[in-house]
Amino acid sequence: MAGTFAPLTALQRHVAYFDPGRTGVITIPNTARAISDLGVSWGLTWFLTLLIHAALAPRMGFNWRLRLAIPRIDEGVHAGDTGIFGGDGEIRHHVFEELFAKATRAGLGPEATVTHDDLWKFMLRDEKKSIGAYFSWAEAKLLLAVAKTGSEEVGGELVDVITKRRLLQFYEGRLLSSVARWRRVHGLNAPNRSHAR
Repeated sequence: MAGTFAPLTALQRHVAYFDPGRTGVITIPNTARAISDLGVSWGLTWFLTLLIHAALAPRMGFNWRLRLAIPRIDEGVHAGDTGIFGGDGEIRHHVFEELFAKATRAGLGPEATVTHDDLWKFMLRDEKKSIGAYFSWAEAKLLLAVAKTGSEEVGGELVDVITKRRLLQFYEGRLLSSVARWRRVHGLNAPNRSHAR
């Protein structure tokens, strides 16, 4: 794509973090670099990168490089997705609120929290067994790994949580770039391992 791509919908802004050149296309090396910049280990970075591209590219018009076209990203909605993004690429706030209503440990205000299990169970409410279920588990794991806001005791066990405020930032497309920037400013990003161009 020529020129600079300007994301229009919330979903496009959400995935634009993985397109640093604003080309409108997300490549495997860019995804790997972006995930690594969030502090994810090299092995998990590449596992998630390949899982994401292999799962989404065929839904968006197969290409042998498994590139993802941001203008068609809404076609990548998969079984086990949260449903927080609607078919128009915008946030469905009533679905977002439903997630927190099902996990009412800390009320429904901006500091209410959800765990990995809360997110995963919510993703699976309509989809019980499929590759979508595994993909959802990995998505929830990645989100809590890079964006947790603390830990809480749940069922006698200390688990990572994310607040409603921070999760909304994630869906609005503001969280991942700020996490990566914070890590860069504080010198927490190790030099990238080989990310083929």
